Amino acid sequence: MLTHPKPLLDKLCEVTGYTLLDLAGFAKDEGYPIRPILLSPFQKIQLRNIVLCHWSIKEGYFTSCVRAEVEFIRLWGKVKETDLIWAWIDYCQDRELISKGMVY
Repeated sequence: MLTHPKPLLDKLCEVTGYTLLDLAGFAKDEGYPIRPILLSPFQKIQLRNIVLCHWSIKEGYFTSCVRAEVEFIRLWGKVKETDLIWAWIDYCQDRELISKGMVY
């Protein structure tokens, strides 16, 4: 039996704790359609980036959108697209441990 990969928005909900309604709010704020089926591939990528940066601020890993976006873009250039969500979560958590002196 084949398993299909999780849709992007479902992955974002799982990782960030946001609901689909929250993601629709992010989409609306950007002027995007709030129904996932209507998002273009580019809009999905942009929405993913916005949600992940917002999550990292909400969790206290960054204090500003600009700093989170800069770090996110740096990481984006170093990992495969399919690994980006989990790589960002790991990056944020590792960054926190380093800042607390728990990892060298």
